[in-house]
This record gives sequence, C-alpha cells and structure tokens, in this order.
Amino acid sequence: MMGGEEQKVKTDSTETVIISTVALIKMFKHCNRGVPLEVMGLCLGKFIDDYTVYVSDVFAMPQVGASDSVEAVDEAFQANMLDMLKQVGITEDSVGWFHSHPGYGCWLSGTDQKTHESYEKLDKRCIAIVVDPVNSANGRMVIESFRLTGKGGLGIGFGKPVETRIVTGQKGFLRKKEPVSIKRGNGTQYYQMALDFDKMGYEEIMINKIQGKMWIEFVGGGSYKGDLGMLLQKVKDKDFIGSDEAADELIADALQQDIDLVVKNKIFG
Repeated sequence: MMGGEEQKVKTDSTETVIISTVALIKMFKHCNRGVPLEVMGLCLGKFIDDYTVYVSDVFAMPQVGASDSVEAVDEAFQANMLDMLKQVGITEDSVGWFHSHPGYGCWLSGTDQKTHESYEKLDKRCIAIVVDPVNSANGRMVIESFRLTGKGGLGIGFGKPVETRIVTGQKGFLRKKEPVSIKRGNGTQYYQMALDFDKMGYEEIMINKIQGKMWIEFVGGGSYKGDLGMLLQKVKDKDFIGSDEAADELIADALQQDIDLVVKNKIFG
C-alpha cells in the first residue's frame, strides 16, 4: 500500500508461439509456390500451457486471393482434412491458421480479422500467422503471429490502455512493429506475439541455415529430400555434424517426410 493506493503486481505471463522446423518449411514452401497470389493453410499443434502455443505441422487449404485478403475459409474441406488426418494417426488439434502477404509485409487486413474471428470463436487462443515469401527471399524470414485484441472498430483505442502483461506479456508487444502494420491496426485491433522456433539437434542447424545465405535457394523449389540433402552436404562440409551417424539420421528424417507427403497425397488426392 503506497499513498493510499494499492500497488498492482505485474506478473510476467509472456505467451510464445513455437513453430516446429517441419511446419516452418511447409508454410514457406506453400506460400512461395503461391506467389503472386495469397494462399492459406491450417496450423496444427497444441496449447502446451497458458504461455505456449506449439505449431507442430501445417497443411495447405485450397483458398487463394489477391490484394490484401484471401477467399473465405472452406470449413467443409478443413473438417474433412482434420478427420482424415486423425485416421492416419495425426491427432493434433487446430491452433490457428496461416496465410501469405507476398511482398507487402505482415499484418491483418479487415478481411483477415474477420476470418480470424471464426477461429477465435472455436478457441480464443487461436493464432493467425502471416508470411511474406517475397521479402523473405532477401535472406531474412518475414513472419509474424497475431491475435485479435477484441476492440474491433477502426483501430482507434480510447480510454485506459490495455494492460499488456495481463493479455500476453510485454515481449510480443515490445518487438519492433513495421509502420505498415501499425497503420493497419497492429496494437489496436490485433497484437503480434512472441515467436520462437523448435530447435533440437539438426533442426537448430536447419533454422540457422534458413536464416542465412541459403534461404533463397532453400525455399526456391524442389523436394524436401533434395533440399535437406543439399543442406546436409553444406553442414557436413563445415563440420557442424560430428558423425556420419547423425548425418544418416538427417537423411532418414528427410525421406520419411517425403513418404508422409506421398501418403497424404494418396489419401487426399
């Protein structure tokens, strides 16, 4: 108690979105193939705890668009896809969606916000990930994760500011925002969340390589097997992997991803 006013205790409840390497690659692959159109997909994973949203995998959806919005979500396709995934042992739930903004940064248009409202009705913790595959070709991943503030309207906030630590912590709010995203409602109609990537073993090497000079070549096309084989050779040349056994394991994982992709195509094709 100080000066007759009760002191407010601020507990750090920073909420972080963690994206697995496989999900990250699939997102950028799908978004890159869609240029110059916008494309979208569904994020699968788990709400690990009150502070962590884990995106373990993604799958593409048939919607495309132009300008700053994509077509409406095909709910029947989405439900059918989730049902079929469960039949082959993939039991992750939907934790949100992703879509691309090819060449014009990461933010949510009015249509995007309307789309995300439908996800938040299912679970208020659902996230909206935006990827810019064109600007990512410059060597830096351009990706953000958002959630609505619930204010709506024109993005003009009145009255007492939102207590950021109660909402999601300061980490996501204090990360630098792009001017275009602020103009489009970032911080008023929606907020960006802290992002991290699943870094375990060879996946950490993959993320480091994606963020480096190999980014353009890595997302430029080809199969997962070819991309990861190329990545493996470059990593081996620099002795990042200390044994042939670890290298062979990486190839096996890449091949398994190709097999999974073929199986999914057979089931859903």
